[in-house]
Amino acid sequence: MKNLKKVLALVLAFACAFTMFAGAAFTDSADINSNATEAVDTLSALGVIKGYTDGSFQPNGTITRAEAAKMLYVLRTGSDNADAYKSINTKFTDLNTSKSSWAAGYIKYCESLGIIAGKSATKFDPDSTVTGQELAKMLLVTLGYGADKAQLVGSGWGQRATALADENGILDDVTAPLALALPREFAALMMFNAVNAPTVVWRDDAYTNMKMVTGIGGDDYNDTIGEKYMGLVTETVTLSGVVKEDNKSTYQVNVTAIPTEDVPQYTTFTKVVNDYSALVGQKVKLLHKKDKSDVVYGITAVSGVKTVSVIVGDLDAFATSATEIKANGTTYKLEGAASGIQIDTNRATDIAKLGDLTTGTALQSKTVTVDGVTFAIDKASTLTLIDNNDNGKYDLIVATPHAVGKVTFKGADSITVNTVVGFGNQDNDDVAIGDGIAKDSFVEVTPKAYSTADKFTLTKLDVVEGTASSTRATGSEVRIDGTWYTHIAGTANSFSPNSKYKLAVLNGYVYDSDGQVSTDPADYVYVAKAGAGSGLDTDSLIANLYFADGTTKSNVVINSVDDKDVVAEGATPTGTEVKVSVAAGQIKTKLCTFTEDGGEYDLEVVAAKGNFDDYNGSLSQYQKKKLGSFEIADDATIFVDAKDSTKVLTGKQVKAWGDDAKALTGGQALTLKSSGFQYVQIAAIQMGTDLPDADNDTVYGYLTDEVGTSKEGNTTYYNFTIWNGTDTVEVSAKSSNVTAGASMSKGDLIEYKIVDDATINGVKKISATKITSSTAVSKDKTFYEAAVAAFDGSKIRFYGDSNAENTYDIDSDTYQLFINSKDTKGAQGEIDLAQDDPTNTADAILNAVFAVDSDGDVIAIIVDVNGNMGDDADRITK
Repeated sequence: MKNLKKVLALVLAFACAFTMFAGAAFTDSADINSNATEAVDTLSALGVIKGYTDGSFQPNGTITRAEAAKMLYVLRTGSDNADAYKSINTKFTDLNTSKSSWAAGYIKYCESLGIIAGKSATKFDPDSTVTGQELAKMLLVTLGYGADKAQLVGSGWGQRATALADENGILDDVTAPLALALPREFAALMMFNAVNAPTVVWRDDAYTNMKMVTGIGGDDYNDTIGEKYMGLVTETVTLSGVVKEDNKSTYQVNVTAIPTEDVPQYTTFTKVVNDYSALVGQKVKLLHKKDKSDVVYGITAVSGVKTVSVIVGDLDAFATSATEIKANGTTYKLEGAASGIQIDTNRATDIAKLGDLTTGTALQSKTVTVDGVTFAIDKASTLTLIDNNDNGKYDLIVATPHAVGKVTFKGADSITVNTVVGFGNQDNDDVAIGDGIAKDSFVEVTPKAYSTADKFTLTKLDVVEGTASSTRATGSEVRIDGTWYTHIAGTANSFSPNSKYKLAVLNGYVYDSDGQVSTDPADYVYVAKAGAGSGLDTDSLIANLYFADGTTKSNVVINSVDDKDVVAEGATPTGTEVKVSVAAGQIKTKLCTFTEDGGEYDLEVVAAKGNFDDYNGSLSQYQKKKLGSFEIADDATIFVDAKDSTKVLTGKQVKAWGDDAKALTGGQALTLKSSGFQYVQIAAIQMGTDLPDADNDTVYGYLTDEVGTSKEGNTTYYNFTIWNGTDTVEVSAKSSNVTAGASMSKGDLIEYKIVDDATINGVKKISATKITSSTAVSKDKTFYEAAVAAFDGSKIRFYGDSNAENTYDIDSDTYQLFINSKDTKGAQGEIDLAQDDPTNTADAILNAVFAVDSDGDVIAIIVDVNGNMGDDADRITK
């Protein structure tokens, strides 16, 4: 049976009164079932179906019996105007009284041909939904079946309709329940299948879709509905070229006749909307309007056409007889010496020949200039082998030229790709830029001629990152995560085992190997100390390592440094070995990448930028929140080796040192570029002084427990339990960073600065001056114990202020802390007015501690939620 369904990427001609196809016109085309997309496209192009006024198709909606009648009318006539049939007689009495009276002409036409029947002798019921079985029956009658002869009436008609529809391919890919109301997308699919099904005739007491005389012209089947009623022609041709039409968004399609097939009506079709270059060289079915070379409804590969893709670099050899090629051990038979490898023929003429299979030599890299740019067929190129005859032999091999380079500039108006000869600085209007492409991206460039937009096409190469588990072919091949990659140039010693790489890859070939240094801080250690072991192990190298997560390991064994094995001090090292003392000097106070095996380590000293944008190995100063000339990223990992301790800090913590210059005795920094700045991401610095204090903002707290002390080496620390307004935290500070720490105790208010989650500095006890009946409040950040006289959310006044009208501003910058002095713990609350003294209402109880700055803004206010800051003697005359 002949079934010409599956028309691919259907194209609408710019002629006739047809609507645009669904893929472009319908706002909800993405919701259409994938099996029905082609059907919706075709029928929309033919005007059989239309969307809604809001631009949607509503694929899951249903169609009415009236709507089905109209669609069948268009299938049979090619027109959507049925006014001529409105006045003919009908047995149906409900056509002019329903909301579907608009469909009367369509219904009467279909009734006259027996395509539709009523729900009863006199009722058509146009507004009810059509079921799958009902539509199947209508389409079968359209194909030529008589309702009575085909037993499509009476008991069991639904089962019979289902069986016949399936036999004729009408139900192919239809998954909706046929006894229920049919979704619009599956109604379209059934009609689409019917359009491409051969019509039937009654002959020799049976229905047949075969011609009376077969074996002539290569087509033994009756015309399809599309051919018989809609003027459509389906031709089998070879798609020989697809050319972008000048200054248009459409294409010219060129076809050639196939031996044993009829000569095509036309060899050139214009105004084709879609790009079919992926099918160039293949035998295709071309669906078009008879006698029109600019109306194409679909092009699809013929069933039986086989294609296979191979990578040029995978070719083993060409056979000397040019009858086969081999790739990765698989043999592909060819039609013979007439075949050639040619660049994609989607232009008007062939661009070049890229080899002759009769030579018996492997394909070599070939170059060709297209659109003024030099492209090539190289090892990473894809060859498409085409078997049009379904005989197991490939008669054409198609290849598309390309180039690979690195984006060195990407601006608002233009883009530059280096190493691509002739590409230069291209206007963005001439370039289709793929997703994720930015400066420094590696991209594949293909010519304008192969682009649907007539532009150079830039596609970002895959990026592979990981550790080389193995190498081969003198280091030109590397294995990462179980996959082998080959350097496109076959460069020896490109890769080393156990090194980390970032590779720009296309089809398994590496166009760029961007260093051996990872950008993941977890892959780094800082070596604080290194030297020979002690005791019985004096000939081994041991070191103290600091890791990015803050953990440390002391006295670990270092087996190798920079790929050289560490050997005893008294040994004579070979070219792949290094003495203990020399190795210790190489790694001490250095940033290294590492691999670990059973608790022992192999280190590589960081000495180049690798995958980073810049590297500085001789830092000498911190100043203005920078290391050298580099900005510091907040999330940077920085190993700080100071006189008193070695710590791993974030960039934010280092920048808290402030703007003042601090001398460094050495350091290394790796940076990444962002918005024109180089930001330190990983660094190691050495300082001859103690770890600097953070220059953070002052915050305030309430001691909810007694102060403790501890020692780390010779350094004394105070340990605090502080309510900070949100949480109760336990932190510590070096004694040198605490003022009068020995005098602090539970219940004290303090001010301090935060270094990190566990460390503070600049710690001072708040000593508040009690306001009396006439205190002159100083605007110099002096703290006062006071009673709130008035507060409206933004302004506050206190009793006892020498100027009773003095008010101060409270805003989002004011530090507000609420405490429960009765239970010595933190609290949540709000600023309340002071309470009256129950024994003397002329007095108010002090309930707050505050300080203001020179602008009259309250910088901090601490409020006792019990309304009694201090003891019961704290009173003030209002």
